[in-house]
Amino acid sequence: MTTWPGPIREAFARGTLVAWFLVTRMQQFLASKPMSFSDSASYFAKAGERVLSVDFFFGEGRLPTIPLFWAPWVRWYGEDGAILSCLQFGLSCSSWLLLATAVCRHLQTSLGRIAGRGLVLVLASSSAVTQWDRALLSESLSTSLFVALMAAWLGWGNQWIAQARSTRATVGTIIALGTLWGFARESNGIFLLMLGAIALLLVITWAPSNATATKRLRIQGIVIAMAFAAVFALAQLTAERGERWLFPLLNVIGRRVLPSQERTAFYAAAGMPLSPALMAMSGEFGSGRDWSFYHAAELADFRVWVRSHGRHTYARDLVLHPERTLSEPLVHAREFLCPDLTIYRPPGFSPAPLEIEASRFCSDGTATRMLAVALLGGILGSVGGLIFRRRISFATFFLGQTIALLMVAWPILTWLTWHAIGEMEVDRHVLWATLFFRLGCVLAAAWLVDLIVRFLADVRTRTGSVGVRSDPT
Repeated sequence: MTTWPGPIREAFARGTLVAWFLVTRMQQFLASKPMSFSDSASYFAKAGERVLSVDFFFGEGRLPTIPLFWAPWVRWYGEDGAILSCLQFGLSCSSWLLLATAVCRHLQTSLGRIAGRGLVLVLASSSAVTQWDRALLSESLSTSLFVALMAAWLGWGNQWIAQARSTRATVGTIIALGTLWGFARESNGIFLLMLGAIALLLVITWAPSNATATKRLRIQGIVIAMAFAAVFALAQLTAERGERWLFPLLNVIGRRVLPSQERTAFYAAAGMPLSPALMAMSGEFGSGRDWSFYHAAELADFRVWVRSHGRHTYARDLVLHPERTLSEPLVHAREFLCPDLTIYRPPGFSPAPLEIEASRFCSDGTATRMLAVALLGGILGSVGGLIFRRRISFATFFLGQTIALLMVAWPILTWLTWHAIGEMEVDRHVLWATLFFRLGCVLAAAWLVDLIVRFLADVRTRTGSVGVRSDPT
């Protein structure tokens, strides 16, 4: 019986996985129809503005990345959801294929690379990713840009592992993708700050074999960190100009503050003007009672206070009540692990054949434990890498720190998101952080398979060497 050489088997498996992925994604895409939401109109409005203007990038309304991608198609075809969804579908498939390739370049065994590519593409075929292809919201493009950013990030690490001389283009790609992603949604900039911190950590704690390479690596890491910090600051400034923070804060006040006598008293002591009209908004979102928070004449004093002192008071509330601040988000722990996104699925959509049924893992207790394990495991993994960095390779150090970041980012960013949005569409708003956790699990699993295969091969080699006797002659 003829055995295929390793490279041929791997190439066949790679082709099979890619073909399955593309067919699955195409079937899901063609079976569903475009779907608009209440937020879609604001993206269309921004996309219809003049692109080459300061107001488009830094003016009021939505951040510019999603409207920038939509703008040419809106001008040529109008508000045609079919055209825009094709754009989102193509970018999504391309970015995930790039990420799968980037992951494989960090794995040393054929089986490890097959597992890595397969796990990435299974994640890329899950409903949490594919159902947004037809949704006229920011999720699809934002996810695609993040995935492309992580592919470029892993590519940069791989170039340093291979000691490649030309890495400037990759650094430029990382900064460009990070900029686009950072201006896709206000919350994205927080992860960019964390990724920039990891870039600094890598270049400060690891020194290549020669001084020239050390200097070049450190300059690149500092440039990435500074660029991401600038993107975060500019995105927040743009959101500030458009008062993008106001609606979520009104959600918090209506849904969490006013229903609680204790919290209402705290805010009243900070100057919030109490009135029957304000108390009537208890339990309401920012748009409640026909947008009374924004337009009711009897709430004029409240609007002045919330714009001048609302955020500062909310920050003090969170800091001065740490037990509540830390524990309160756990009422939605299940959504952090397994967000229910069925209401956002477009007509005709159906999950992929390999969709993993995770309901048994989605209880509140399991989700809470997973949050703690991810946070603690990520911190210990990062600290352990720092302590033993001189005993491990740069490849292990880089991939380990990347996985640790994705694990730590999940509980931190879901916690921040929960406190920021005021209970509105928790499942959709925490999805971005949930994908960090899932991608971290995929990278860790692929890396583990690679390590096990390498370990077994090493054991077989040593055993074979011991069992071979030398020729007595």
